[in-house]
Amino acid sequence: MRLGILLMLATGLALLYQRHRLSPEQQAFQRYVEVDLRMLQQVEAPVIDRLGLLLSDRHQSADVVRRRLVEELIPDLLRLRRLAEAPLGAATTAAVRELAQAYIAVVDLYIDAARTAVWAIDDPALQGREGLLRIGTALRAALERHEQWRKRLRELARQLRFAAHAQS
Repeated sequence: MRLGILLMLATGLALLYQRHRLSPEQQAFQRYVEVDLRMLQQVEAPVIDRLGLLLSDRHQSADVVRRRLVEELIPDLLRLRRLAEAPLGAATTAAVRELAQAYIAVVDLYIDAARTAVWAIDDPALQGREGLLRIGTALRAALERHEQWRKRLRELARQLRFAAHAQS
């Protein structure tokens, strides 16, 4: 009788441990989301907001926009890209490595949008409307890729049963 109770207790504890223990994939994803992404988003959010505001502001002169792009935003985006490379090197699973590579591609598109804006300002052959269209196209591509990346992050969170991150 006592042996049966001990055996059931041990089985119950083993099942609880197995159920609540994180797999290596879950641990890697948790670290990526809670450590790496949190740090990257603290840098990313203000830079992307400033880029969007600067490129949508029609009241500033082209010289001011160009100077802010070249002196502030592009260096900040390049810094963000270097920071985004760190999780790629530390990734221990294919899924986290894929997410980190996709995030770097998103940052690259934001850099391209900023460079497109500088190019559109510098190119005398471009008419105002055509330059704005190219800038808008580049920025839209970055925003769409960023949304795709967020969707992939949510999908992976659902697959790995991280409900809190699947909602964000």
